[in-house]
Amino acid sequence: MTELAAESLLDVLAFRAAKTPDRRAYRFLSDDGKSEDSLTYAELLSRARSIGSTLRQHAEPGARVLLV
Repeated sequence: MTELAAESLLDVLAFRAAKTPDRRAYRFLSDDGKSEDSLTYAELLSRARSIGSTLRQHAEPGARVLLV
């Protein structure tokens, strides 16, 4: 078993995306439970990096931001 020395949530996500990129990370159900959507670890990592890049363009390091 490989040990993970993570310093951030992004480190954990990158590790999971490298080991199991196509595995479902999240499943989203509609309010009525009749439809669903999902994200793989690779997709989630891509979205997290994209959001981080956008935040770096609009906020200084250490600034507070609200993600909704």
